[in-house]
Amino acid sequence: CLAEPLASTVATHMVAKRFTLLCATLIETSPSCMPATEITLQENLLGEVLNCMGHSAAQVRESIGTLLSILCSNLCFNSAFGDQSSKLIERLNWSTFLVERASLYVNKIHSASKSSVLDGQLVSSGEKNDKGDTEEQEYIKWMETTFYFLISALKSGRAAVLTDIIVGLLYPVISLQETTHKELSTLARTAMELLKWHVIPQPYVSSAVSVLISATNDTSWHTRITTLMFLQSFMYRHMFLLSGSETEHVWDQLQELLIDNQVEVDVAL
Repeated sequence: CLAEPLASTVATHMVAKRFTLLCATLIETSPSCMPATEITLQENLLGEVLNCMGHSAAQVRESIGTLLSILCSNLCFNSAFGDQSSKLIERLNWSTFLVERASLYVNKIHSASKSSVLDGQLVSSGEKNDKGDTEEQEYIKWMETTFYFLISALKSGRAAVLTDIIVGLLYPVISLQETTHKELSTLARTAMELLKWHVIPQPYVSSAVSVLISATNDTSWHTRITTLMFLQSFMYRHMFLLSGSETEHVWDQLQELLIDNQVEVDVAL
Protein backbone atom coordinates (compact mmCIF):
# COMPACT_ATOMS: atom_id res chain seq x y z
CA CYS A 1 0.00 0.00 0.00
CA LEU A 2 2.98 2.34 0.51
CA ALA A 3 3.68 2.15 -3.21
CA GLU A 4 0.37 3.85 -4.01
CA PRO A 5 0.70 7.65 -4.34
CA LEU A 6 -1.29 9.72 -1.87
CA ALA A 7 -3.96 12.17 -2.92
CA SER A 8 -2.85 15.77 -3.45
CA THR A 9 -5.07 16.88 -0.55
CA VAL A 10 -3.20 14.78 2.03
CA ALA A 11 -1.38 16.74 4.73
CA THR A 12 2.33 17.40 4.28
CA HIS A 13 3.39 15.43 7.35
CA MET A 14 1.59 12.37 6.00
CA VAL A 15 3.40 12.67 2.67
CA ALA A 16 6.74 12.92 4.48
CA LYS A 17 5.85 9.94 6.68
CA ARG A 18 5.02 7.80 3.64
CA PHE A 19 8.37 8.55 2.02
CA THR A 20 10.15 7.85 5.32
CA LEU A 21 8.42 4.47 5.65
CA LEU A 22 9.35 3.65 2.06
CA CYS A 23 12.97 4.44 2.92
CA ALA A 24 12.86 2.10 5.91
CA THR A 25 11.36 -0.65 3.76
CA LEU A 26 13.53 -0.37 0.66
CA ILE A 27 16.79 -0.02 2.56
CA GLU A 28 16.36 -3.68 3.57
CA THR A 29 16.11 -4.80 -0.06
CA SER A 30 18.89 -6.93 -1.51
CA PRO A 31 19.56 -5.16 -4.84
CA SER A 32 21.58 -7.96 -6.43
CA CYS A 33 18.71 -10.42 -6.38
CA MET A 34 15.65 -8.28 -7.00
CA PRO A 35 13.03 -9.96 -9.21
CA ALA A 36 11.56 -8.14 -12.20
CA THR A 37 8.47 -7.14 -10.22
CA GLU A 38 10.62 -5.49 -7.53
CA ILE A 39 12.64 -3.63 -10.16
CA THR A 40 9.43 -2.40 -11.77
CA LEU A 41 8.10 -1.25 -8.39
CA GLN A 42 11.25 0.70 -7.57
CA GLU A 43 11.43 2.25 -11.02
CA ASN A 44 7.82 3.39 -10.70
CA LEU A 45 8.63 4.92 -7.32
CA LEU A 46 11.69 6.56 -8.83
CA GLY A 47 9.55 8.16 -11.51
CA GLU A 48 7.19 9.43 -8.82
CA VAL A 49 9.87 11.00 -6.62
CA LEU A 50 11.59 12.62 -9.60
CA ASN A 51 8.33 14.43 -10.27
CA CYS A 52 8.07 15.54 -6.62
CA MET A 53 11.54 17.03 -6.18
CA GLY A 54 10.18 20.56 -6.17
CA HIS A 55 7.74 19.90 -3.31
CA SER A 56 6.88 22.99 -1.28
CA ALA A 57 7.62 21.42 2.14
CA ALA A 58 11.24 21.11 3.28
CA GLN A 59 10.58 17.96 5.33
CA VAL A 60 9.09 16.27 2.28
CA ARG A 61 12.03 17.31 0.10
CA GLU A 62 14.44 15.83 2.63
CA SER A 63 12.50 12.54 2.68
CA ILE A 64 12.42 12.51 -1.12
CA GLY A 65 16.18 13.07 -1.29
CA THR A 66 16.82 10.15 1.06
CA LEU A 67 14.42 7.87 -0.80
CA LEU A 68 15.97 8.91 -4.11
CA SER A 69 19.43 7.85 -2.94
CA ILE A 70 18.09 4.44 -1.89
CA LEU A 71 16.18 3.85 -5.13
CA CYS A 72 19.03 5.01 -7.36
CA SER A 73 21.65 2.94 -5.54
CA ASN A 74 19.42 -0.16 -5.54
CA LEU A 75 18.83 0.10 -9.28
CA CYS A 76 22.49 0.88 -10.02
CA PHE A 77 23.66 -2.06 -7.92
CA ASN A 78 21.17 -4.38 -9.58
CA SER A 79 22.23 -3.17 -13.01
CA ALA A 80 25.88 -3.88 -12.20
CA PHE A 81 25.60 -7.11 -10.22
CA GLY A 82 22.04 -8.37 -10.51
CA ASP A 83 20.52 -11.21 -12.46
CA GLN A 84 20.52 -10.17 -16.12
CA SER A 85 17.25 -12.02 -16.77
CA SER A 86 15.39 -9.83 -14.29
CA LYS A 87 16.31 -6.55 -15.95
CA LEU A 88 13.86 -4.54 -17.97
CA ILE A 89 14.80 -4.06 -21.61
CA GLU A 90 14.23 -0.31 -21.54
CA ARG A 91 14.94 1.87 -18.55
CA LEU A 92 14.57 5.57 -17.88
CA ASN A 93 17.99 7.19 -18.03
CA TRP A 94 17.38 8.90 -14.72
CA SER A 95 21.06 9.47 -13.94
CA THR A 96 21.47 11.64 -17.03
CA PHE A 97 18.20 13.37 -16.20
CA LEU A 98 19.39 14.26 -12.69
CA VAL A 99 22.73 15.64 -13.83
CA GLU A 100 21.39 17.58 -16.81
CA ARG A 101 18.47 19.04 -14.88
CA ALA A 102 20.77 20.08 -12.02
CA SER A 103 23.15 21.79 -14.46
CA LEU A 104 20.23 23.60 -16.09
CA TYR A 105 18.76 24.79 -12.80
CA VAL A 106 22.12 25.96 -11.45
CA ASN A 107 22.51 28.21 -14.49
CA LYS A 108 18.96 29.50 -14.06
CA ILE A 109 19.53 30.23 -10.36
CA HIS A 110 22.69 32.17 -11.16
CA SER A 111 20.95 34.03 -13.98
CA ALA A 112 18.04 34.94 -11.71
CA SER A 113 20.44 36.17 -9.02
CA LYS A 114 22.28 38.36 -11.51
CA SER A 115 19.08 39.80 -12.93
CA SER A 116 17.88 40.70 -9.42
CA VAL A 117 20.85 43.00 -8.93
CA LEU A 118 20.64 46.51 -10.35
CA ASP A 119 23.70 48.75 -10.12
CA GLY A 120 24.95 46.77 -7.15
CA GLN A 121 21.66 47.04 -5.25
CA LEU A 122 19.08 44.29 -4.82
CA VAL A 123 15.88 45.05 -6.66
CA SER A 124 12.97 45.58 -4.29
CA SER A 125 10.35 42.85 -4.03
CA GLY A 126 7.76 45.10 -5.67
CA GLU A 127 9.90 45.46 -8.78
CA LYS A 128 10.55 41.74 -9.19
CA ASN A 129 8.66 39.73 -11.74
CA ASP A 130 6.27 37.42 -9.88
CA LYS A 131 6.50 34.69 -12.49
CA GLY A 132 10.29 34.80 -12.55
CA ASP A 133 10.44 34.74 -8.75
CA THR A 134 8.14 31.70 -8.64
CA GLU A 135 10.25 29.86 -11.20
CA GLU A 136 13.42 30.65 -9.27
CA GLN A 137 11.88 29.20 -6.11
CA GLU A 138 11.04 26.02 -8.02
CA TYR A 139 14.65 25.72 -9.17
CA ILE A 140 15.89 26.27 -5.62
CA LYS A 141 13.57 23.64 -4.14
CA TRP A 142 14.59 21.14 -6.80
CA MET A 143 18.27 21.74 -6.09
CA GLU A 144 17.72 21.43 -2.34
CA THR A 145 16.21 17.98 -2.91
CA THR A 146 19.20 17.10 -5.10
CA PHE A 147 21.56 18.06 -2.29
CA TYR A 148 19.52 16.02 0.20
CA PHE A 149 19.96 13.10 -2.20
CA LEU A 150 23.71 13.66 -2.41
CA ILE A 151 24.12 14.06 1.36
CA SER A 152 22.13 10.89 2.02
CA ALA A 153 24.17 8.91 -0.51
CA LEU A 154 27.49 10.07 0.94
CA LYS A 155 26.48 9.49 4.56
CA SER A 156 25.00 6.04 3.96
CA GLY A 157 27.88 4.63 1.92
CA ARG A 158 25.68 4.19 -1.14
CA ALA A 159 27.74 6.73 -3.07
CA ALA A 160 30.06 3.98 -4.31
CA VAL A 161 27.54 2.92 -6.98
CA LEU A 162 26.47 6.50 -7.73
CA THR A 163 29.88 7.91 -8.63
CA ASP A 164 28.88 9.03 -12.13
CA ILE A 165 26.02 11.09 -10.70
CA ILE A 166 28.19 12.49 -7.91
CA VAL A 167 30.80 13.68 -10.40
CA GLY A 168 28.03 15.19 -12.50
CA LEU A 169 26.76 17.11 -9.46
CA LEU A 170 30.20 18.35 -8.45
CA TYR A 171 29.91 21.72 -10.18
CA PRO A 172 26.42 22.49 -8.80
CA VAL A 173 27.72 21.80 -5.28
CA ILE A 174 30.74 24.05 -5.78
CA SER A 175 28.91 26.91 -7.48
CA LEU A 176 26.06 27.18 -4.96
CA GLN A 177 28.20 27.55 -1.84
CA GLU A 178 27.61 31.29 -1.68
CA THR A 179 24.12 32.44 -2.66
CA THR A 180 21.42 34.67 -1.21
CA HIS A 181 19.39 31.53 -0.48
CA LYS A 182 20.54 30.46 2.97
CA GLU A 183 19.11 26.93 3.11
CA LEU A 184 20.35 26.07 -0.38
CA SER A 185 23.89 27.22 0.39
CA THR A 186 23.88 25.43 3.75
CA LEU A 187 23.01 22.15 2.03
CA ALA A 188 25.66 22.78 -0.63
CA ARG A 189 28.29 23.32 2.08
CA THR A 190 27.24 20.16 3.89
CA ALA A 191 27.53 18.18 0.67
CA MET A 192 30.94 19.74 0.01
CA GLU A 193 32.28 18.72 3.42
CA LEU A 194 31.19 15.13 2.81
CA LEU A 195 32.67 15.14 -0.69
CA LYS A 196 36.06 16.07 0.73
CA TRP A 197 36.18 12.63 2.37
CA HIS A 198 34.89 10.73 -0.65
CA VAL A 199 37.39 8.96 -2.90
CA ILE A 200 36.36 9.01 -6.55
CA PRO A 201 37.62 5.86 -8.31
CA GLN A 202 38.78 5.41 -11.87
CA PRO A 203 37.51 5.93 -14.50
CA TYR A 204 35.49 8.80 -13.00
CA VAL A 205 38.40 10.67 -11.43
CA SER A 206 39.42 12.05 -14.84
CA SER A 207 35.94 13.52 -15.30
CA ALA A 208 36.15 15.04 -11.83
CA VAL A 209 39.46 16.70 -12.71
CA SER A 210 37.89 18.18 -15.84
CA VAL A 211 35.03 19.61 -13.79
CA LEU A 212 37.41 21.13 -11.24
CA ILE A 213 39.69 22.60 -13.90
CA SER A 214 36.68 24.19 -15.54
CA ALA A 215 35.48 25.55 -12.19
CA THR A 216 38.83 27.29 -11.59
CA ASN A 217 38.06 29.36 -14.69
CA ASP A 218 34.53 30.23 -13.60
CA THR A 219 33.43 33.85 -13.90
CA SER A 220 32.40 33.88 -10.23
CA TRP A 221 35.31 34.36 -7.86
CA HIS A 222 33.27 32.62 -5.16
CA THR A 223 33.26 29.50 -7.32
CA ARG A 224 36.97 29.80 -8.06
CA ILE A 225 37.92 30.11 -4.40
CA THR A 226 35.62 27.22 -3.38
CA THR A 227 37.22 25.07 -6.06
CA LEU A 228 40.67 25.89 -4.72
CA MET A 229 39.65 24.92 -1.19
CA PHE A 230 38.18 21.65 -2.44
CA LEU A 231 41.26 20.89 -4.54
CA GLN A 232 43.36 20.71 -1.38
CA SER A 233 41.42 17.68 -0.16
CA PHE A 234 40.89 16.27 -3.64
CA MET A 235 44.57 16.23 -4.57
CA TYR A 236 45.53 14.75 -1.21
CA ARG A 237 43.14 11.81 -1.72
CA HIS A 238 43.51 11.32 -5.47
CA MET A 239 47.13 12.20 -6.28
CA PHE A 240 48.08 8.57 -6.92
CA LEU A 241 45.03 8.00 -9.12
CA LEU A 242 45.84 10.86 -11.48
CA SER A 243 47.94 10.61 -14.60
CA GLY A 244 51.01 12.78 -14.98
CA SER A 245 49.27 15.04 -17.49
CA GLU A 246 46.26 15.53 -15.21
CA THR A 247 48.45 16.45 -12.25
CA GLU A 248 50.43 18.86 -14.41
CA HIS A 249 47.22 20.44 -15.69
CA VAL A 250 46.01 21.07 -12.14
CA TRP A 251 49.29 22.72 -11.13
CA ASP A 252 49.24 24.87 -14.27
CA GLN A 253 45.78 26.12 -13.34
CA LEU A 254 46.93 26.91 -9.81
CA GLN A 255 49.81 28.95 -11.18
CA GLU A 256 47.43 30.97 -13.33
CA LEU A 257 45.30 31.70 -10.28
CA LEU A 258 48.33 33.19 -8.55
CA ILE A 259 47.70 36.27 -10.67
CA ASP A 260 43.91 36.19 -10.35
CA ASN A 261 42.26 39.61 -10.47
CA GLN A 262 40.31 38.88 -7.29
CA VAL A 263 42.49 39.35 -4.22
CA GLU A 264 40.49 36.78 -2.19
CA VAL A 265 41.55 34.06 -4.64
CA ASP A 266 45.21 34.99 -4.28
CA VAL A 267 44.92 34.89 -0.49
CA ALA A 268 43.35 31.41 -0.65
CA LEU A 269 46.36 30.15 -2.58
